[in-house]
Amino acid sequence: MVENNQTDQPDYTSKDTDELETLARLGDTSAMCELAWRLRTGEHGVTIDKKRAFSLFKKVADAKDPVGLNHLGMCYEDGVGVRPDASLAARLYRKAAELGLGAAQNNFGNAYYFGIGVKKNLPQAIRWFQKAADQGVAAAQNTLGRCYLHGEGVPEDPEKACNLFEMAAQNGSLEALANLAMGYLSGRGRALDYKKAAELLQEAVDKDSATACCNLAYMYSNGLGVERDVEKAFQLYFKSAQLNCASAFLPLAHAYEEGIGTNVNLYLATQWYSRAAQLGNRLAQWKYKALASVQRQTLSDALTNPDGGKVEHVNMSVAYDIPSPEPTKPQASNESLEPADSQQTEE
Repeated sequence: MVENNQTDQPDYTSKDTDELETLARLGDTSAMCELAWRLRTGEHGVTIDKKRAFSLFKKVADAKDPVGLNHLGMCYEDGVGVRPDASLAARLYRKAAELGLGAAQNNFGNAYYFGIGVKKNLPQAIRWFQKAADQGVAAAQNTLGRCYLHGEGVPEDPEKACNLFEMAAQNGSLEALANLAMGYLSGRGRALDYKKAAELLQEAVDKDSATACCNLAYMYSNGLGVERDVEKAFQLYFKSAQLNCASAFLPLAHAYEEGIGTNVNLYLATQWYSRAAQLGNRLAQWKYKALASVQRQTLSDALTNPDGGKVEHVNMSVAYDIPSPEPTKPQASNESLEPADSQQTEE
C-alpha cells in the first residue's frame, strides 16, 4: 500500500512530535495524519497506539480529506485500531482515488488486482494503476511495468515494461530498480548487458533490496558481468534470505549442503530447505526429506554407537529443531537456482 503522494501539502515528517500534537489540537489535518502515522508505526520513538491512530485518521477522513480517506482505508484493510473490513477499505480508497490522490489510486488498483474488498477485475486495476503512474507513484509504475512484462491485462511489451521500471526506480522504488536490472540480465526490454545489470543490482543491494541481493548473488555465482566469487554469492544469498526473499532460500540451502562459498553445514541446509519447502517448492521438499532422514539416522547411530567413538556432523539440535513442512498454498519461489523475479506489489 502507498500512504501519500501529495506534494502540495506541508511536509511535517521532520517536525517534533510535541509540535505535531499542538498543531493537531488546532485542527491541522496534515499534522493529524503525520501524528497518526507515527502512532501506527512507532516512528520517531513514539509509543504505538493503533486505536488513537485510527481515531485521528477517521477525523481527517470525516472532513473528506483524500489523504485521511486513504489512510483510513489502510487501517480497515490491515485491521489497525479497528476490525478488518476489506469492503469498506476499498470504498474509502475509491473516494480518495476519485478525489485525485495518486496513492489511493494505486491502492484501489491493488484492490481490483488482488480482489481486496471488490471482485478481481484486471482491466479496472490497470486503469487505476495507470492513473497513479501518471502522477509519478513509483509503486504503480512498477506494478504496471510487471503487467506489461507478463502481458497481464495489457499487450505484452517488455520495452514499455522496462521504461516503467526505469521511471519507478527514478522515483525511489528499489523493486523497480531490481526489475530494470533483470531487463539487462535477460535481454527482455533492454539490450543484453550483464555489466549494467550488475551495477543496477549493486545500487539496490546497497539499499537492502532483498530481490536485488538474490539476483546479484546469482551473477556472482555464475560470473555474469562480475568476476565469479562464490563466497560473495553466498553472502548475498544469506542477506537476501535474512530479508525474507523466498527465492534465496533454495540456493542458500544448496550452498550449505555442498559447501559453496561457506563450510558444509547439513543442519542449516536442512533448515533452509524446510523454509523453501513450506512455500511449495517441490525440489526443496524432496531435498528436505532426504537430508532430514540422513541426519536423523546419523543421530540415531551416534546415540547407539557401542564403541563411543566420535561421529562426524552430529548436531543434537536436529532432533528437536527441524520443522516438518506443512502443506501450504504455493507462493512465489523458484524450482531451480535461477534469479528471482519480483512478484509482490509494493506498499
